[in-house]
Amino acid sequence: MKSKDKFVKKCEMYNLYHLDENSLQSSVAPTNLNVGILTTEHLDDIADTWEQSSTEQVDSTKEYINVLINTFLNVCLCNSIEKVVAYGLGTDCGTIGYLHVNANYRGRGCTKALISMLSAKYIEAGITPSVKIQPENILSISVHEQIGYQSSGIVVYDMEF
Repeated sequence: MKSKDKFVKKCEMYNLYHLDENSLQSSVAPTNLNVGILTTEHLDDIADTWEQSSTEQVDSTKEYINVLINTFLNVCLCNSIEKVVAYGLGTDCGTIGYLHVNANYRGRGCTKALISMLSAKYIEAGITPSVKIQPENILSISVHEQIGYQSSGIVVYDMEF
C-alpha cells in the first residue's frame, strides 16, 4: 500500500455546456458523405483510429468498441465506398464520449455535422445533450456554441492516484 505522500494529485477543470431542443442549430453532412449508424461491420474502420498501446490490444479494443456501438447512440459519415471517415459515439448520460474525423476529412464540417446529428438523436430520445470541454479547447467550444450549446457552469475534478 502506498503511503499518502506518494500519491499524485491532479486537478482538471472543464466548462459544462448543455443543449435544449429549441437551441439546436442543425448541420448537414458534407457533400459526398453518407450519414449512417455504426455497426459491427465498421469495427475495423473504427479500431484503426483508436489509440492503442500495443498490437496485442486490438482484439480487446474491438470488443470494447462493439459494446459501445451496440449500447449507445452513435452516428457516422461514410465515403462512397462505405468506409467510415468520421464518427461520434455517445454515452448513457447524453454526452459525446468519442468523436473522430479522419485527417483527410477535417475542415469540411464533419465535426459540426456529427455533433449536431448526435445531439438531435439525444433530444429525440428525451435526453438533454451535454458536454464538458477543457477551457483551452477553444475550437471545440466554438463548434458547440455554433450548434446551440450554452454554458451551464464549470466542474473541477480533484483526483489522487
